[in-house]
Amino acid sequence: MPRHSSISGYGGFPPDKGCEVSSKCIDCPLPYCKYDEPERYSKLLQVQRDGRIIASIMQDNAVKQVAKVEGITERTVYRILTNYGVTPNA
Repeated sequence: MPRHSSISGYGGFPPDKGCEVSSKCIDCPLPYCKYDEPERYSKLLQVQRDGRIIASIMQDNAVKQVAKVEGITERTVYRILTNYGVTPNA
């Protein structure tokens, strides 16, 4: 005998509402779910932010300006640049 969901109409699964990455889980570009692996997702966001920072510095933007745009301290910008071996233009 088939098992029926106690929630009528959902077939055992809640509706697919997606997240800020994708409007539907089935269309998500991530190889893993951000809810299943939050640390991994957080690291992905950090790496993307670091890339934006490095690109901005390479385009001769000031550290102070980059920090303000990203909502972080200048010290954090310098730390990121050091971690990737990038020297800001003076």
